[in-house]
Amino acid sequence: MSKLLFLLMLVSFNLHAMVIGTDTRAIVKNPSFPFTSIGMLEAFDGQVCTAVLVSEDLVLSAAHCIEREGRRLRAREVRFHTQYLYGESVGTIIEVEGFYVGARPLQTEDWMLVKLKQKIGKRLGFLATGAPEAWHLGTPRYFIPGFDIEFSKNEGLSMSLNQVPGRIKNMERGLLFHDMPTGVGSSGGPILENRDGVWTVVGITVAQARSGSCRVYNMRDCHNIAVPESAWRATLKSLR
Repeated sequence: MSKLLFLLMLVSFNLHAMVIGTDTRAIVKNPSFPFTSIGMLEAFDGQVCTAVLVSEDLVLSAAHCIEREGRRLRAREVRFHTQYLYGESVGTIIEVEGFYVGARPLQTEDWMLVKLKQKIGKRLGFLATGAPEAWHLGTPRYFIPGFDIEFSKNEGLSMSLNQVPGRIKNMERGLLFHDMPTGVGSSGGPILENRDGVWTVVGITVAQARSGSCRVYNMRDCHNIAVPESAWRATLKSLR
């Protein structure tokens, strides 16, 4: 196999959305809380990830979003958009002050807290975080908002959300395995659960594994992967 063909296969693999079953996502056109607390991280090279406000000036996302060929981006190379719709920033663009990053390259530590230069959580609200509850495994009760480039490309990059609740199927090896649709730009998207009226972040989606079309969930070769709240709990507590 030629090197070019191999690279093209990698690009195709990485750009294809990971959908298990029916894709029920729709664009969030007029966000209200808790979706006002979801934004987009944009790097200097145009790569994007999803992020969520978890404090007045802290957003949570995936650590691999700031990794580039063996180096980590500097704070001035990243900015946070409070709302991005149809390919345009229609909210506020916030500069980044610094990062608090998990023990990468471990996948179980693929998280980061991003310190912003403004306390926009006062205005937009921010979300509670908590551990996923074992007795809810397999129950359709979770949502993942995200900026999947592939999903919204025809209308311009926008935040989308699964309209039918998804499931966390397994919690093992320090990771969560779920069936909610993701794609390029979804990394860092929070797994949201409504707990008696309180929207809570129980994990962030970071990766996917698939073989073939993946129309059904299969732990061996068809699942989406998230990092649970326990990974960043102590760091967030110390920063708050």
